[in-house]
Amino acid sequence: MKNAEFMKEVKERWLTLRDSIWTECSIMDMLLEIYEEIKVISEIDTSMWYPWYIDLKWALKVEEAVELLFKWIPERLEFCDAFFLRF
Repeated sequence: MKNAEFMKEVKERWLTLRDSIWTECSIMDMLLEIYEEIKVISEIDTSMWYPWYIDLKWALKVEEAVELLFKWIPERLEFCDAFFLRF
Protein backbone atom coordinates (compact mmCIF):
# COMPACT_ATOMS: atom_id res chain seq x y z
CA MET A 1 0.00 0.00 0.00
CA LYS A 2 2.99 2.30 0.32
CA ASN A 3 4.08 1.73 -3.27
CA ALA A 4 2.88 4.81 -5.20
CA GLU A 5 3.06 3.13 -8.61
CA PHE A 6 1.06 0.15 -7.38
CA MET A 7 -1.61 2.37 -5.86
CA LYS A 8 -1.83 4.37 -9.09
CA GLU A 9 -2.45 1.13 -10.99
CA VAL A 10 -5.04 0.02 -8.41
CA LYS A 11 -6.85 3.34 -8.80
CA GLU A 12 -6.83 3.06 -12.59
CA ARG A 13 -8.14 -0.50 -12.40
CA TRP A 14 -10.86 0.50 -9.96
CA LEU A 15 -12.01 3.33 -12.23
CA THR A 16 -12.00 1.03 -15.26
CA LEU A 17 -14.11 -1.56 -13.46
CA ARG A 18 -16.48 1.06 -12.04
CA ASP A 19 -17.08 2.39 -15.55
CA SER A 20 -17.76 -1.04 -16.98
CA ILE A 21 -18.82 -4.06 -14.94
CA TRP A 22 -18.88 -2.72 -11.38
CA THR A 23 -21.52 -0.06 -11.85
CA GLU A 24 -24.23 0.13 -9.23
CA CYS A 25 -26.81 -0.87 -11.84
CA SER A 26 -24.88 -3.91 -13.02
CA ILE A 27 -24.34 -5.16 -9.47
CA MET A 28 -27.99 -4.63 -8.56
CA ASP A 29 -29.12 -6.34 -11.78
CA MET A 30 -26.89 -9.30 -11.03
CA LEU A 31 -28.37 -9.63 -7.55
CA LEU A 32 -31.90 -9.44 -8.90
CA GLU A 33 -31.08 -12.16 -11.43
CA ILE A 34 -29.85 -14.58 -8.76
CA TYR A 35 -32.21 -13.47 -5.99
CA GLU A 36 -34.59 -16.43 -6.18
CA GLU A 37 -31.71 -18.89 -6.35
CA ILE A 38 -30.10 -17.29 -3.30
CA LYS A 39 -33.39 -17.58 -1.36
CA VAL A 40 -33.72 -21.28 -2.14
CA ILE A 41 -30.10 -22.07 -1.35
CA SER A 42 -30.11 -20.06 1.88
CA GLU A 43 -33.22 -21.88 3.09
CA ILE A 44 -31.70 -25.28 2.26
CA ASP A 45 -28.46 -24.33 3.97
CA THR A 46 -30.19 -22.92 7.02
CA SER A 47 -32.53 -25.88 7.41
CA MET A 48 -29.56 -28.25 7.14
CA TRP A 49 -27.16 -26.47 9.51
CA TYR A 50 -29.38 -24.22 11.65
CA PRO A 51 -32.84 -25.82 11.68
CA TRP A 52 -33.83 -23.98 14.86
CA TYR A 53 -33.48 -20.66 12.99
CA ILE A 54 -36.23 -21.31 10.45
CA ASP A 55 -39.60 -20.26 11.74
CA LEU A 56 -42.78 -18.68 10.45
CA LYS A 57 -41.00 -15.40 9.83
CA TRP A 58 -38.25 -16.93 7.67
CA ALA A 59 -39.40 -15.20 4.46
CA LEU A 60 -39.55 -11.86 6.26
CA LYS A 61 -36.02 -12.32 7.60
CA VAL A 62 -34.74 -13.11 4.11
CA GLU A 63 -36.50 -10.04 2.68
CA GLU A 64 -35.01 -7.83 5.40
CA ALA A 65 -31.54 -9.20 4.71
CA VAL A 66 -31.92 -8.54 1.00
CA GLU A 67 -33.12 -5.00 1.66
CA LEU A 68 -30.08 -4.38 3.83
CA LEU A 69 -27.82 -5.75 1.10
CA PHE A 70 -29.41 -3.51 -1.53
CA LYS A 71 -28.93 -0.52 0.76
CA TRP A 72 -25.35 -1.50 1.65
CA ILE A 73 -24.07 -1.91 -1.91
CA PRO A 74 -24.38 1.74 -3.00
CA GLU A 75 -22.93 2.87 0.33
CA ARG A 76 -19.98 0.50 -0.05
CA LEU A 77 -19.36 1.60 -3.64
CA GLU A 78 -19.26 5.22 -2.46
CA PHE A 79 -16.81 4.27 0.27
CA CYS A 80 -14.57 2.39 -2.16
CA ASP A 81 -14.74 5.22 -4.70
CA ALA A 82 -13.58 7.68 -2.07
CA PHE A 83 -10.86 5.31 -0.92
CA PHE A 84 -9.38 4.61 -4.34
CA LEU A 85 -9.74 8.14 -5.71
CA ARG A 86 -7.45 9.53 -3.04
CA PHE A 87 -4.43 7.91 -4.69
